[in-house]
Amino acid sequence: MSRYVVREHKPSKGDEPVKAKLPVFIHIPKTAGTAFRSVIERNVPADKRIELYRTGGITLAQVLWQQNHRIDKAEIVLGHIERRVHELIERECDYFTILRDPVERVLSLYKFIKFDMKEHPLHKKFNSGEITFRQWLDRAPPMTSNVMTKMVSGLATEYQPS
Repeated sequence: MSRYVVREHKPSKGDEPVKAKLPVFIHIPKTAGTAFRSVIERNVPADKRIELYRTGGITLAQVLWQQNHRIDKAEIVLGHIERRVHELIERECDYFTILRDPVERVLSLYKFIKFDMKEHPLHKKFNSGEITFRQWLDRAPPMTSNVMTKMVSGLATEYQPS
C-alpha cells in the first residue's frame, strides 16, 4: 500500500454511527462521462464533491491524501479513477459508471486525440501520418486495452491517459 493512504479501512463497530455510502463515479474516458459530470456539477455543490482528475503521474492515493480534509463531508467522488477508493478511505463506497461499446469508444478516443487535443503528444503524429490508427492499436496503449474492465474491476494499476 502507498505511503499516502488517507486512513486504514476498518469495519465500523456496532456502537459507532454508520456513515452513508459514498457514491463514486468512475469516469471512463469517451463514454459520455463528461456530460454526466456536468449534471453532477449542476446538482452537487463544489464543496460537497471530490473530483479526482489527475495528471503527471500522481497516484489515486496521493490525490485522496490531498483531499483528506473533505472526505467526511463529501456527497460524491468522481474522476478518471479505478475502483479502489474504498481501499484508501474509511468509508464504504457505491461505485457507478457509464459503459460504451469498446470499439466505438476506442475509435472516438482516436478521433478526439487527432482532431481536438492539440496538446496531446500523439496529435501531430496522427495528423502527419507518422502513426496510423492501426499502428496506434498495435502498440496497445493503456486506453485501448480493455480499459473499461480494468477501471471498473479495480485491476487498473493507475489510470494513465494514452
